[in-house]
Amino acid sequence: MSVFELQLGVRSAKQQTAVDALLNALGVYGLDHAAAFEAGRLYSLLESSGQRIGVADTLIAGICLARVLPLLTTNAKHFKRVPGLGVLEP
Repeated sequence: MSVFELQLGVRSAKQQTAVDALLNALGVYGLDHAAAFEAGRLYSLLESSGQRIGVADTLIAGICLARVLPLLTTNAKHFKRVPGLGVLEP
């Protein structure tokens, strides 16, 4: 999901190089069983409290929660709704 979102913003070769460097430096984690489980649990929790963050962001948060990793994001206000998720801002 994050690769997809980053790729949406690429408008030049220079930007592509920057995105590639960022992804190579940070690593990319996929949606596996544990992450999907966490995302499903999280979606239900946030929906019941009226704090939904959208399906894509819920999947991203689920990936981080399953691996006990913080999330680097420019949307910290949004992701701070997720209990137990470490949120880092650039």
